[in-house]
Amino acid sequence: MKESAIQFVKKVVFTTTLAFFLISFVYIGTFALIGKNMHGGLQSFFQFFSYVFGKLYLCIFPFSLCLGFLNRLMEKKSNRAVLRVIHFLLGFVAYFIFMDLLFNYLYLMEGETVAFRQILLHTLPYFVFYPITLWITALGRAIFLPKEKKEFKSILD
Repeated sequence: MKESAIQFVKKVVFTTTLAFFLISFVYIGTFALIGKNMHGGLQSFFQFFSYVFGKLYLCIFPFSLCLGFLNRLMEKKSNRAVLRVIHFLLGFVAYFIFMDLLFNYLYLMEGETVAFRQILLHTLPYFVFYPITLWITALGRAIFLPKEKKEFKSILD
């Protein structure tokens, strides 16, 4: 029992770390390309660092942690379609809370608001990247994790 708890924690930590790294890489890359003049001008190093650091550890990390736990659902041997739907819905709830609402409202300037249309627009990446991630994962498993070869057994025996 103790061994399975340790394996569970290792899997959650690995998935969380991987998701956090990949999402952070995309976020920082996007910010480097289009975020130079956010909030009306150049920012000091401290403002930039606190903005990026806040977004990374108050939004992206909790979402990655949720993914770490949610991905353990798929290890169960029950109905995979139901588990996939539950995974999708709970993943969307986590995305909406951490990557949409909190991400948008974390550093609003005085008097700024976030439009409902903007919130809906920010949910779009989840619906785009979720199936892409599933396809890439399935392809990677097919290539790198070959299925076990079973010993041939004749039906006549």
